[in-house]
Amino acid sequence: MASPKPVKILMLHGYTQNGSLFRAKTRVLEKRLQKALPSVSLTYPTGQIQLKPSDVPGFDGNPTESTEAYGWWRRRDDSDPPEYAEGPFDGVIGFSQGACFAAVVASLLDGDTRRKAFEEARSRSKHAIAYPKSFEDLDHPPLKFGIVYSGFIPPGERYEALYNPPIHTPLCHFIGSLDSVVEEARTQKLVDAAGGNDKTQVIVHPGGHFVPTSKQYLDIAAGFVEQAMRPKPEVNGNKEESAEDMDVLAVDLLNPTPQAEARKHKLKTLVPAPRSFFMDVKCPGCFTITTVYSHAQTVVVCAGCSTVLCQPTGGKARLTEGCSFRRK
Repeated sequence: MASPKPVKILMLHGYTQNGSLFRAKTRVLEKRLQKALPSVSLTYPTGQIQLKPSDVPGFDGNPTESTEAYGWWRRRDDSDPPEYAEGPFDGVIGFSQGACFAAVVASLLDGDTRRKAFEEARSRSKHAIAYPKSFEDLDHPPLKFGIVYSGFIPPGERYEALYNPPIHTPLCHFIGSLDSVVEEARTQKLVDAAGGNDKTQVIVHPGGHFVPTSKQYLDIAAGFVEQAMRPKPEVNGNKEESAEDMDVLAVDLLNPTPQAEARKHKLKTLVPAPRSFFMDVKCPGCFTITTVYSHAQTVVVCAGCSTVLCQPTGGKARLTEGCSFRRK
């Protein structure tokens, strides 16, 4: 029996970290991924820029001392992303600045669509960056997945081509509700810029600026990678799914049928709101999928086990800890 094909993941550390430190901080995640995918191989490069003490927030030591703190770029750094001999990679995982860089790598590997986006952006604005030279001749397929912890996007029209059109690679976003370094609004901009063929997932945890290592969050990350690496089923001809076989919950919510009224979970109250959307929410207990309106004004419970999935907060549906969702 042939051994399974290795699953190679690129691990990108945050600002002021290095590859060795990031591996130490994510060792429990590495073990969980190895349990789910025994053939997984993680690569932890270190950023090419060694930071000076003055670059490290809160550093009070001798400014001439050397540090083991590294970054992928400093502000106003116009250099291309670094080149490494490892790969090709199936996916990428990044934290903070590394999460921003992970999304950039996923975007640049989108293929001809992304190259065309750079050309169009350059034709519209002289400030737009060109497609990086280090990626022009790179023979690497699009990534199958990305997991980003406390991610964000760089501001300004210079980088528009990286996110418009949205990133094709499926991304799983982890957001700390108490993160004071990368605020939720900044991460939300990256969420909005990641299309991923409707495969984007967002998980909110009650912590701050770190990679959550509780079992439920490790299981979500491992499950996301497993799903991305699962062989895609073959499509039989051009047969489309029948409308009768689809769970059109958006219609049910707007015009509930007697069958919908009898569901175990409460129907959501719809309110007019800009940029509102429906989302599939996965229960952290029984993993049942329930559709929730982003601006629901009632408590929503799981149809499978009656776990509370969200509550109205400030006009929006605030998801319960451990829930994951993707926009419909």
